[in-house]
Amino acid sequence: MTRPSRSAAGRRLAWVRWCMTAFFALTTAACLVGLATFAARQDQVDRERIDRELLVHADRIALGIDIDADGLVFSSAPPGANLDTAVGLNAIGTAPTGIVIDGALQYAEPAARELPSARTVERLDAAVRHGAGSASTTTSDRSGTLTRWVAVPVPQARDATVLVGTAPSSSVDHQTVVLGLVAAVLGLVSVATLAGHLLSGIAMRPAVRQTEQQEQFLREAAHELRTPIATMALIAESGLRDPDTATGALRALDRRLAGMSMLVTSLLARARADQSGAAVSMRPLRLDQLVEVTVADLEAGDDVQVDARETVVRGNPELIAQAVRNLVENALGHAPGSRVEVTVGERAFVVADDGGAPGRRAVDGRAPRPAGTGTGLSIVEWVAEVHGGTVELGPSSSGGTRATMRFPEPAAGTDDV
Repeated sequence: MTRPSRSAAGRRLAWVRWCMTAFFALTTAACLVGLATFAARQDQVDRERIDRELLVHADRIALGIDIDADGLVFSSAPPGANLDTAVGLNAIGTAPTGIVIDGALQYAEPAARELPSARTVERLDAAVRHGAGSASTTTSDRSGTLTRWVAVPVPQARDATVLVGTAPSSSVDHQTVVLGLVAAVLGLVSVATLAGHLLSGIAMRPAVRQTEQQEQFLREAAHELRTPIATMALIAESGLRDPDTATGALRALDRRLAGMSMLVTSLLARARADQSGAAVSMRPLRLDQLVEVTVADLEAGDDVQVDARETVVRGNPELIAQAVRNLVENALGHAPGSRVEVTVGERAFVVADDGGAPGRRAVDGRAPRPAGTGTGLSIVEWVAEVHGGTVELGPSSSGGTRATMRFPEPAAGTDDV
């Protein structure tokens, strides 16, 4: 089975993120729409309740008043009515009330200024007299306060209308409330969608990081194991062709297997450290001796010269040995036939060759590099980072490339080797 490429994995994770964002947005929208619908319905119910109460109050006033021949308003019990509560003018109470006769305002309680404008009074009176039975509106009174008003006819008097008003449950009309709720829902859904997208990105960072680490580990493992496996295959083939060299081939294979074991150990150490954040085990060691042994195991012969002075660093021997092997093999691979010099001293080692362009072997993210070389150097950079050191690449004095790995000074109290 072919493993999906990194771009395919990235596209899958991006698709998952957008699905999470859509789910968060739809869930938020459903909740907000439900709340807005409930609020709009409750506002409508409150307004209808106020209208019913106003109509009941206006009817009690209208049923208990009469108008004489001179147009004077007075209270009178309606014929045959059996009302237990006050009617007529006695039912007005604190509600602002007006009585319109023949289109003109004849009575106002507590004062005319508490009633709506003359145009509004005329409109309500005209609606009642044209057979509407009752009429209602929300408008500002003469002091500028938004008020709800109802108008009903007076049964005992022709062309007479009673107006009763009170403060509404909201300072705005129902349509404005609904439009405001719609705008609020749209705004909140937009904010929630953006927040959900950002939060989903934060939530997926561990998964993205783990996927990238796994893919990086596979690339590095494939890169680092390719050359040792090919070399071991050649050694085994030579031993099989010539039985006289079989013993030497087995010894060479044994050494190569030991090197591969150290390589696999270092790769697994990096994978575990990247995944769990666990610290790599370290101890004081002689960097000069470690470099000499590592270069000797490469069996490069006269192609690699080592000049090592005694120096002590604190680190992981397997990881440092792997960094040395990567830099030396990288120099040999990019400058075939050239001389590679390895210098050790002052808590650092330097690998320099006399051929090749420095820009071709830069660490990931620092300069372009040809395919097949960056993975080994990325391990070198990671080893330096784990040890708190640095890796520097530049031109050598002989026209090739110079790679320097520096280690920090040992902490106080560190024992020498």
